[in-house]
Amino acid sequence: MNKIALLKKAPPLTLLMIGGVILLAACASPTPARLAISSADEAYDRAISADSAKYAPLPTHLAKDKLDQAKSSLSNKDYEIARRLAEEAQVDARLAESTALSERAQSQTQEIQKAIEDLRRESKVR
Repeated sequence: MNKIALLKKAPPLTLLMIGGVILLAACASPTPARLAISSADEAYDRAISADSAKYAPLPTHLAKDKLDQAKSSLSNKDYEIARRLAEEAQVDARLAESTALSERAQSQTQEIQKAIEDLRRESKVR
């Protein structure tokens, strides 16, 4: 008996189950991985804009490495690995950005404090 004849004799519930399996297989698409990579790219760009390479080089480097690996996994159609790596890259990029912003703020605070001290010294001299 050929496959078409078997499908014709299959009860509707069986056909519905086969359709469901096909639908689930279609849902395992690269879209979630692509979205995760896009989000990680944006987070990485924000980190770079915050001078994370200067103030937080390690998490910046980790974010870039994981993002590159995620893109490679996506091209190899390893969608789950690509999504996971992209999510990790996004976390690393956010850490790099927040660390850089914090370090930069501390540096600016120290500069302001030094300027205040210089002004105090100058005012005592006069």
